[in-house]
Amino acid sequence: MGWAVGDGRQINAWNDPWLSTSRLAKPMGPQPEHSSELKVADLLCSETQEWNMAKINQEFPFNAEAILSIKPSKLGAPDKLFWLHTKDGVYTTKTGYAAAVEFRDEQEEDKPLKHLNSNKGVWSLKTAPKVQLLLWKTLRGALPVGEALLHQHINIDPLCKRCGELESITHLLFKCDFADKVWEETPLVRRFDRRGLIDLEATWMGLIENPCLPPVGIVDGQLAPWIIWAIWTARNNLIFNNKICSPKDVITKAIVAAKEWLNAQNKEGSKAKIPRAQITVPSHSSIIQTDAAWNDATKNSGIGWIIKQTGETLSFQGSAKLVSSPLVAEALAMHEAVKKSKELGLQQVIFQSDSAQLIKALNSMVEPTELYGIVADIRISCLHFEFSTFCWIPREKNSEDDRLAKQALCIVSGGTTT
Repeated sequence: MGWAVGDGRQINAWNDPWLSTSRLAKPMGPQPEHSSELKVADLLCSETQEWNMAKINQEFPFNAEAILSIKPSKLGAPDKLFWLHTKDGVYTTKTGYAAAVEFRDEQEEDKPLKHLNSNKGVWSLKTAPKVQLLLWKTLRGALPVGEALLHQHINIDPLCKRCGELESITHLLFKCDFADKVWEETPLVRRFDRRGLIDLEATWMGLIENPCLPPVGIVDGQLAPWIIWAIWTARNNLIFNNKICSPKDVITKAIVAAKEWLNAQNKEGSKAKIPRAQITVPSHSSIIQTDAAWNDATKNSGIGWIIKQTGETLSFQGSAKLVSSPLVAEALAMHEAVKKSKELGLQQVIFQSDSAQLIKALNSMVEPTELYGIVADIRISCLHFEFSTFCWIPREKNSEDDRLAKQALCIVSGGTTT
């Protein structure tokens, strides 16, 4: 069910579990016998390393456009595995877990939190990891409260130790008289109604967007996650240590913990950064500026680049079809500019683009999956130069390249640009 990055000579097009630069539809129906050993390399012309359109139309007619929109390396870049659930293609246990949970939820008919944005509601909150984990368990219904333990046939008293009612997650955190007093006295801008039935998702998303009143001093983060943490720890202290806390004690502990954690993050972020090594740019370097224009409807792109040398400026245009995104169009423009600079025999070059994402990819060893083949060829070509570097420039300083790119797009498709 996968496609390789680069030329894909060793990756089976039908059976590999890792996908590459584009998620393609899995072939439907039984696999034809003649395609059982088919590899991505079989879909490339051996001489040019470009897609063999006749072969693709024969084997994958329904996926032809998606396949042709992938831009493989033409200079022999090695194959590389990408994890499609992240932008940089790097697998981590966290992203693997998130993908597994997402897959599980897709298989379930009854999704208890189908509208919850777990990233916004949990993992992106400015709070401690231990609090995020507690929130995740809370919203997934995985807290070991009395009701949950009773459902697991554990022989315990399932009643709330403060009021004697059945201890559910909603009861513990919101409906119990103790929790009600905690939220009533918590210094938040807006009060929320805890009477009647509580929608845990809607209530939580409203709480994290509820700012803290001055002069508590919690501006950058949220107080609500720490209130949840303090209520839970107070409950455990009562059960296991027989220690009684008042609502004011809970609020005070939550505020102190929140401020301590936020202050620690600010100190960490304010540490002096190690200065980057300064690059000595040769005084006679040629400056090459690139830009691209892209049509979402036709998937065509126009590209333009200018080569500035001492006393001379050269302008170039080009176009490409089946381009999947504006970022790919920008990368293709840079690729053609590097290729032309090499053909002209330039040795000291400064490549400039107004695409910050492209420049970041070129200056690091991690790039978006859709750019791998293009960026790999750019890096290989740059080995030809004595000196080369990639720099970002503001859009207003790239107006001539923008004009060339839009003009080229109009020629190839006559459409509007984005």
